[in-house]
Amino acid sequence: MGCPAGIGPEVIVRALAARPTLDVTVFGDEGVLSRAAARIGLILPKRVTVVPVTQLGEDEAQPGEPSEITGSAQLDYLAAAADAVVGGKVSALVTAPISRDWAARAGRPFASHMEYLSNRVGAKECATMQIGGGLRVTLVTARVPFRQVPSLLTVANIAQTTVLTAKALSIYFGIRLPRVAVAGLNPLAGEGGRLGDEEAHLVLPAVNLAQRLLSTSGLAARVSGPHEPDTIFRQVLLGDYDAVVALYHDQGQIPIKFLAFEEAVSLTLGLPFVRTSPDHGTAYDIAGTGRARHQGFLAALDLACAVAEKSLAAPDSGE
Repeated sequence: MGCPAGIGPEVIVRALAARPTLDVTVFGDEGVLSRAAARIGLILPKRVTVVPVTQLGEDEAQPGEPSEITGSAQLDYLAAAADAVVGGKVSALVTAPISRDWAARAGRPFASHMEYLSNRVGAKECATMQIGGGLRVTLVTARVPFRQVPSLLTVANIAQTTVLTAKALSIYFGIRLPRVAVAGLNPLAGEGGRLGDEEAHLVLPAVNLAQRLLSTSGLAARVSGPHEPDTIFRQVLLGDYDAVVALYHDQGQIPIKFLAFEEAVSLTLGLPFVRTSPDHGTAYDIAGTGRARHQGFLAALDLACAVAEKSLAAPDSGE
C-alpha cells in the first residue's frame, strides 16, 4: 500500500475500481483504504482482499501528515507483500510509493525497493527498467550525485544491465530479436575521444561483453553502442531499437518523464518474480485532496498482470 499518509491508498482505490474483475490482494490497512475510498466516493471491488498488516486510527494516518508511525507501517506492508510473492501466494508485486525520509526517521533506513527485494531473495543482478511514452529505458546507476557516476560505471555492470534488458524484452515483452542500444556517457558519445574516453574504455567493451554473454546464453539479440545520448531516444521512438541502456539516472529519466510523466512505470529486472511500481512519489502535498491521478498505478498494475502471464509461460527463463 505504500505510505498510508501519501497518495498510495487513494490511487490504489481508483485503480482497482477501474479493474473490478482482477483478483488483487492489498497488503496494508483496511481502515486507511476505506477512508480513502469514502473521501473519493468509491468502494473497493468485491474481488479485492485486504490483508490488515496494521490497524491505524484516523489520527495516526492522516493524509499529507507523515510520521514515524506511517514511516514504519509502509515497510511492514512491503515485508508482508514480499513474503507473499516469494511464497507463491500472489503472482506479481505492485508497490505504491514509500518515503525514504520517513522510513529513516522511524529508525528503518530504506535505500530502494530494488535493493530491499534483491536482498530478500539473494538476487545479485538487478536493474530498473522505466517504461512510458513509447520508451523502455534501463538504468545502470541509480540516484547518486553526478560526480560519482563515472567511478560507479564498470564494463561488468553496463554489460550486466544490457543482458538483463535483452532478456526482459524477450521474456516479458515477447520480442524475438531484442535490439538494445547502449547510450554513451559524454555529449556526442565522446565525439571520437575529443569529449571524453569513457565510451572507448567502458561502453564499447561492455557492449561487446554483453553480446558475447547473450550469445552464450542462447538468446538471439542485437546490442549496439555507444550511441549519442541526445539522439538515441528519438531513434527508439522511430522504431530502430527496442530499449535503451542509460548510464545514469537523469539520462534515462528525463525523456521518460517528458513523454509520460503521469503514466510511467518501473519494472524491476533480475528478480525471481514480477515487480512494478508507478514512477512517482508519495506526493504528501496533495494526499487526501482528491487531486492525485491514478494512471501511473493503473499502468503498473496492468503491466504486472501482462508480464506475469508471459513469465509464467516461460518458467525456465531465469528471470
